[in-house]
Amino acid sequence: MSMGERIGQALASAGLVSAPITWDDAGNVYGRENLSPSQRSILDEVIAYYCTSSKVLMDYKEDAMSKVDAEAERERLCWITGGAGQAMVYSRKSVEAAAIIIASDTDLVDETAARTRWPLVSAAVGLTVPCTGVWVTDLRSAANQVRDVESVWISAAQAIESVRLRAKNDISSSQSKQEIDSIIFSIAWPSR
Repeated sequence: MSMGERIGQALASAGLVSAPITWDDAGNVYGRENLSPSQRSILDEVIAYYCTSSKVLMDYKEDAMSKVDAEAERERLCWITGGAGQAMVYSRKSVEAAAIIIASDTDLVDETAARTRWPLVSAAVGLTVPCTGVWVTDLRSAANQVRDVESVWISAAQAIESVRLRAKNDISSSQSKQEIDSIIFSIAWPSR
């Protein structure tokens, strides 16, 4: 229901529906000069209540959506290391891993050249990947680990994003603080 419809209902309950005024969906009222002082007073009370409560609800929705976004980020950080620099590392590793996976064995023979060409993926060679526990023996196994970990991350990110967007959509269409609180309380983030 638009603000104009709500104001219309309130004006009807206040006995002003037949008064010589009009209003729009944004809540703007026209013809105030046609009202008696007592009618103007009633009109001012109705507008103050509806405009204020509508603004308060709008602000509450914005705050709730910000909380959902922040909680989604906390959930993402259960799966990845945060930071803009780390995001750039992940992005570059993904590109390097894709190139290594399709590279010919000849491209990988010269280990020094290959490590220079793909430095971020090569950093994992000789280590155990923490989230999988897999020992990485060479560039191709490192690239496969990047791809496997990325696949798990994408699934988690999709699930988190689905919950985040659904919650924000529900908040956007909510009509009360209680409804918003219920939405926030009922959010079930995917488990790790």
